[in-house]
Formats: sequence, C-alpha cells, structure tokens
Amino acid sequence: MTARALAAALLLVIAARAEPVHAGSCGGGSGGGGGGGGSSGGGSSGGSSGGSSDSGSSSSSSSTPACHDSTDVVGYRECTGYGKWGAHLGIPLLIFEVGMNVQAFASPLGERDGHVEHGDQDFSYRVVDPGGASAPSKSTAVMTTLRVGGGARGIYGAAEVELGGLVSDSSRAEMITRGEVGAPTIEQTSTLAFGALGVLGAQGATRRATFGVELVGGVRGVIYNYESRYLACLQTESITTSRPVLEARARASIWLSPVINAGVVVGSSVIDQGAYMGGVFLGANTRAFGGLR
Repeated sequence: MTARALAAALLLVIAARAEPVHAGSCGGGSGGGGGGGGSSGGGSSGGSSGGSSDSGSSSSSSSTPACHDSTDVVGYRECTGYGKWGAHLGIPLLIFEVGMNVQAFASPLGERDGHVEHGDQDFSYRVVDPGGASAPSKSTAVMTTLRVGGGARGIYGAAEVELGGLVSDSSRAEMITRGEVGAPTIEQTSTLAFGALGVLGAQGATRRATFGVELVGGVRGVIYNYESRYLACLQTESITTSRPVLEARARASIWLSPVINAGVVVGSSVIDQGAYMGGVFLGANTRAFGGLR
C-alpha cells in the first residue's frame, strides 16, 4: 500500500509539473498512450493559433505609428517640419488685390455734337475742349481697382477691373440752337470712369520686399452725364467714350505677413503720350511670400 501511495503521489507531481508545459502550447506535451496523443494534437492546434497571433503582432508592430504633435509652438513640434506651413505645395499661387490709383490722360471726349429733346422740340448742343482737337486738355480720374490672378516661378498674369470717376475735366457743353422762348441750359452733372485690363508681369523678392514690372493692356472708358433744362422740362443725356490702353508699370511691396502685402505702383502709357498713373494696393496670396522663397 505504501508503494502504491508513493507511486500515485509521484504521478500527481509529474502531472502537475507537465500541465504548464501543455498550457504554453509551444509544441505541446508528448503525452503518454493514446489519450496523451489526443492531448498533443490539441496542443499543436493551440500552437498554430499562437503562431498566427505572433505573426499578426509582428505585422502591426512593423508599420509606422501615427505622429501627433502635443504643441503648436514653432521649435517644439516633432512631427511637422519647420516652415512646412509656408509651402502649400498642393495649392497654386493665386493673387487677390484691391487698390486705388490716380490716372491722368488726354480727354477722350474731344469736340462732338449731340441732341436733346424737350417736348416736341429738338435742340442741338456741342461739347467743347478748351485745348482743341490738336492739344486736348488733361483729365484726372480716381479709380478703385480689383485684381485677380495667378502665377508660378516669378511670372504672373491677372485680370484687373477699375471703377471710379473724373475729379478734373476741362470740357464743357453749350447749346447751339434756340427754341421759341430761348435756348435750354445744359451742364455736366457726373461722370463714371471704368476699365477692363489684362496684366502680364514678372517679380522677384528680397527678405522683406517684392519688386516687379508688368505690361498692362485693355480698354478704359468714361461716361459723361448731362442735364438739360428748358422751362419746366428736365432731360438727361449721356455720352460714352472709350480708348485703348497699353501701359508699362513698375511696382514694389512689403510683406505685412507671410500672405499679406501692401505696395505702390506707377505706370506710363506706351501709346498715349503724357498719360500716366500711380496708386497703392493691398494684396493676399495663397502661397507664403508669393511663392518666391
């Protein structure tokens, strides 16, 4: 009995020591007899499952983990390169500008005749330029401008529209026919100046400034509005003029921020002797420093 008890105790100790090996499923226990073989097969299946788990773990650990900055302070970020915000390589350079300029040019009105009706009477009037047709007087306009364009590598193109009015004009209108009770009166009441231009230019930059030259072409016009009174009758008339534009310009601007700049522009007409312009502008760019750095 004692020998049997010792043998049973020895078997229990062996079984207890063998159990962790089977649970580890790294090849399983060889087991004894037919029952051990079945247990070994289960251990082998567990081992395969464990191998698959290890393989998946290895695959996930080999991928690059996501990087997240804990601060937006330049110099303390680890995931974003310095100055990367200024590149915006996926966005083309777009330019938006608003400005104001003063233009001086020969009066496009010249001398011309017109007609105005008061009731059943028709009257003629004439617009007179003190300088005459050979030496037309100068007109001065103040214009608000809007420019939208784009470019790359220092070359840019843009469309520009202008809207404003004359602040100086020497032309005058006078009646040349009379009615039954005298001649009507006629006087200029207002003007509307406008322009539609195309721009082609090149620019370069220093540390804080940008300099450029450009050629501007298009059309400008002025609408002259007149008011004529005859007895109790009041009539309005308008004359629209237009002229071609071809200007050479130079401009300079400073950067108020990486995408905002302010500057000045001056230009002179290539086809209208004595015509010139000068103005200021405020611009916004989709690329830092106009993509010039």
